[in-house]
Amino acid sequence: MSELDGCVFLSWRSFGNWYGKAKLHLDGGVTAGGQGTVDDFDSAKKVVFYSGTLNAHAGIDLLLDAFEKIGAQEIELWICGKGENQKVRKMAKADARIKYFGCVSEARLHSLCQKASVMVNPRPSRFLANRNNFPSKLLEYLSYGKPVVSTFTPGIHPEYIPYLKIPAEETPDAMASAIMEVLAWPRTQVKERAEETQQFLAKSKSWKVQATRLVSFLESVVSNH
Repeated sequence: MSELDGCVFLSWRSFGNWYGKAKLHLDGGVTAGGQGTVDDFDSAKKVVFYSGTLNAHAGIDLLLDAFEKIGAQEIELWICGKGENQKVRKMAKADARIKYFGCVSEARLHSLCQKASVMVNPRPSRFLANRNNFPSKLLEYLSYGKPVVSTFTPGIHPEYIPYLKIPAEETPDAMASAIMEVLAWPRTQVKERAEETQQFLAKSKSWKVQATRLVSFLESVVSNH
């Protein structure tokens, strides 16, 4: 990679570890203005939402184990994603609160996201692949204006910390505790977090902002070549 004129990284860890002469950290973008509001969901029913692949690397097992510790009957776990996971099917069959939707269309996914109370990214740090990965679902989750509970893997830039609820540990107990804490937030706190998050996204993560940064970087690389 030392022969490259420049490199663009999604992962914060990979960006920091590369010592090439020109580099840019660009982890993605979101639609300006967001895709939902905190008023989209039914306050009488709390929905914990997960979308992603159904394997241990993505953290679905950690989330399932955490949800098993949550006994409140008004709290549901909605799961969307590709892959085959017998644990998901077994627990959904045994616990009526767990809804497994499988792989859904973009329109259906959007509708489900709008109804979520809290969105979860449970990707564990212990897997080597996750150390150099940026979970792009974070930007998608945050764009809906809902609270986001997430592990903090090395590929995530520290600038996201104020907008996430990060469990104290990557354990089922800590994940369950973080989810329950967020679900107990008063509506005023949820709205305040949503407003702060949308300001952050508009300032630094809109596609217009990110495209402008990329074009400037490419022009710089070409001019210095």
